[in-house]
Amino acid sequence: MEHAARFAGTRQVVGSLKEVQIDHTPIDLIALDETRRYVLGRMWLTLVMCTASRAVLGFYLSFDAPSMESVARAMAMSVLPKHDLLAALGLSNMIWDAYGLGEEYFTDRAAEFRCDEFLQACKNRKITCRLRPVGKKHWGGHVERLIGTIMGKLHMLPGTTFSNTKLRKHYNAEGSAMFSASEVLKIVATEIVEYMHTPHGPLGITPQQAFHDGLPQHEGAPIMPALVKDPRQFLFDFMPKASAKNCKDGLHWRKNWYFSDLLRDIPLGQKITFIPDSNKSGQIILLHPAHHGKTVPRQNPVMYDDVSYEKELRAAKRQRALAPECVEQVELAQSVREGIIAAAAAAKKAALKAIKQEQGAPFGLAPPQPALQKGKLPLASASSNAAR
Repeated sequence: MEHAARFAGTRQVVGSLKEVQIDHTPIDLIALDETRRYVLGRMWLTLVMCTASRAVLGFYLSFDAPSMESVARAMAMSVLPKHDLLAALGLSNMIWDAYGLGEEYFTDRAAEFRCDEFLQACKNRKITCRLRPVGKKHWGGHVERLIGTIMGKLHMLPGTTFSNTKLRKHYNAEGSAMFSASEVLKIVATEIVEYMHTPHGPLGITPQQAFHDGLPQHEGAPIMPALVKDPRQFLFDFMPKASAKNCKDGLHWRKNWYFSDLLRDIPLGQKITFIPDSNKSGQIILLHPAHHGKTVPRQNPVMYDDVSYEKELRAAKRQRALAPECVEQVELAQSVREGIIAAAAAAKKAALKAIKQEQGAPFGLAPPQPALQKGKLPLASASSNAAR
């Protein structure tokens, strides 16, 4: 890889979009419900950044733990200009001009970056995906320092959890929280814009300037990256997928029932691939050639305790891990371990008792030690030396 050089334990990349890093973190700020303002908890932030320029290319906020969906949505934002996003957030007077498809994506070894679906999507898009080598945690230092910068700004807001309990001390984060999830989204966007236009120490210029300088130039102006032809399909490529057979009354999947007249155009019994119902949206997205990208609504009532597809997958894994045979083996291992500990403790106690009895001292009392005289060894030591 010509554009990367390693020296003194660090990594240096030359050229915007030559390498892109992705990482996740729970943000240090409590989010509230939009209307009733009850506590929802901390959100997860997924960040996409250009290594060479340190520019933020995209992000995604969710209450769900990191998953393929969070990676897909963050990457989808990263390849698009940001003016529509800023306008939707009421920040149209701000400038965040960094986007594009990276040549190589550099990630940690999390499951969402090692799964077959993500690797196949990268292959289809001709993206090189490289995992951080084992034992080279500092190779992801650029994006981790960026996360630290953003979190440092959030620590000054009401409802912050700080970075550890020592800093938090007696601060009531939940009681002090005042921002809804949509307001947290807007705050993170403004923090990123501020970061993009703040001089970066090692660079000497702002990340926004560095991103423009790292692009190919024409008459002193940067040549901006080509836009992705179909951004929606780009998102679909990286989203988690599922499939179900087409029945008379629609699709039955994970205790949910989806139906639309669109399904009448697809033969009964045929397996249909779709993007699952995420974030309680109440609909799935068909990936069948007959109606690619069309949505099919859920027909059964939406329950308050509904969970997203990613949460269901995690719950299913937990349930499988708690299967009777697994629990039985865990209990058996714990019982055997406790038996070994008890037997070892009894053996040690018996050995100590035998030693004390041999030395003529009551059990539980140390034998009397002879007084040391100058130039002479204790009797026990002298006898042991003579035996040698």
